Amino acid sequence: MSELRFRLVVGTLPVVLEGEDGKETHYEIREMMASARDKYLDQLGDRMKVDSAGKMSGIRKFDGLQASLLCQCLFDAEGHLVPKEVIQKWPAGVVSGLFDEAQKLNKLSTTKEEAGDETKKA
Repeated sequence: MSELRFRLVVGTLPVVLEGEDGKETHYEIREMMASARDKYLDQLGDRMKVDSAGKMSGIRKFDGLQASLLCQCLFDAEGHLVPKEVIQKWPAGVVSGLFDEAQKLNKLSTTKEEAGDETKKA
């Protein structure tokens, strides 16, 4: 059996948002530390509907769902986390696109392929 080898380097993804005035603002999506990711997953679990058999059957509350991930891994140019209140004021398409990328970077995607599973490629 071969050994597992990982690099303890935080993954990052640069982001540029262009305002209506053409001014660019720079951000960075950063991979979360394990404790922050666990906290996010706990928050996500609190939003889920559970049926009488204890199985997840949907989402109970959508308000701020995507921003709740981004406010834990999206940093401004000064290295500060972007507040949820700021993210919630951005267009839905922008927030959805950032959310999708943050899910991929933090291995939170819903499919194995999106999460980086290479076994389907042959």
